[in-house]
Amino acid sequence: MLPLAAVVEWTFFTRESLTRTHRNRLFAFYALFVALPFVFGALYLLWNPSFVTASYLARDFTLWQRLLTEGRVLWFYLLLMLVPNPRWLGLFHDDITVSAGLFSPPITVIAVLLWLALTVAAIVRVRRNPLFAFAVLWFLVCHALESSIFGLEIAYEHRNYLASFGPIFAFVVAVTEAFERHRTQLAARAAVAGLAVVALSLSTWNRAFTWEDIRTLSQAEVRHHPTSARAQDFAARVALKRGDLVTTIEHAMSGLNLKPNEPGLHIDLWIYLTNLGEALATKLQSTSPPKDIGHVDQLNVKVPGLPTEIRAVYSSGHVRFELPQSKLPEVASMLRDAPPSVHTLFSLENLRRCVLTPPQTCRTLRAEAVAWHLAAIENRRNTP
Repeated sequence: MLPLAAVVEWTFFTRESLTRTHRNRLFAFYALFVALPFVFGALYLLWNPSFVTASYLARDFTLWQRLLTEGRVLWFYLLLMLVPNPRWLGLFHDDITVSAGLFSPPITVIAVLLWLALTVAAIVRVRRNPLFAFAVLWFLVCHALESSIFGLEIAYEHRNYLASFGPIFAFVVAVTEAFERHRTQLAARAAVAGLAVVALSLSTWNRAFTWEDIRTLSQAEVRHHPTSARAQDFAARVALKRGDLVTTIEHAMSGLNLKPNEPGLHIDLWIYLTNLGEALATKLQSTSPPKDIGHVDQLNVKVPGLPTEIRAVYSSGHVRFELPQSKLPEVASMLRDAPPSVHTLFSLENLRRCVLTPPQTCRTLRAEAVAWHLAAIENRRNTP
């Protein structure tokens, strides 16, 4: 909080009325508690760069790519403040394209240059327009950790909560001062305030309705972010809790098509397919006793609602699914070479539980589970 206190101090307060002793004390305070920790932190990172670089071992983007992308993300945060469109809001923003360079996508260089220009303008005009300087510097200081060099996720809306205060405060004060300068009638002021209250209330009601339960939330995430692999994965897990395995697999397939190099999505899909296979086997055994189909070595089974590329084969009392897009050896190869994401770790743990915990639904995947864990352990990008 001290860096934010420094922003308030520098933008809104003058020091001409202070005695030299008081000015020196103030300078010493901020030098000791803001500048010095920053210098020590920078020196530590220069001496131990792995503190930052290690966090990128589990990411599919580089430090430079993240920095470039954050220039665009910061404008996205500002846009959400001005227009809280439900289609833009959401738990997952992995559908944001990562900037591969200053001109890829081209909007990257514009976003970065605009932030540089705003920062310079805020510093230069701090005495002429302290409100503008406060809004810019407060916003940037609030995002200095989570939108800078550290290998965190690209975007999360909660990072903008405190940061939004600066621009919103500056906007409200500027509008109030404009009303007073132009001697705006009280009725007009009340109308503007009432319109703002109604707009914000409707937006809040819409979000509360979306968050009514986990099912409506998952449906909204997929509807508003159809190209988000995480939204599809979230919807799959929610459908699984409801026992709707076909919908679960549909969402899992959609997520896998969006992010085919994420091992966790492959593992999840195999878990879901195995669960569905066990359910089908139980159903087949109860409705068609083995003696009725004993003369058939294998029986092809088509499950309504599943993608056509997925086929189930009933053999020896078990239903085994075939999925050309996710071959078992290829999953091991990805686990050995791909960035070991948090998703991958959770998926491996879920697989372990499914194999070992009664009723051991994934027992037919035991050999693959062992091979996949060993492959993941061999991944050279694993952090301690």
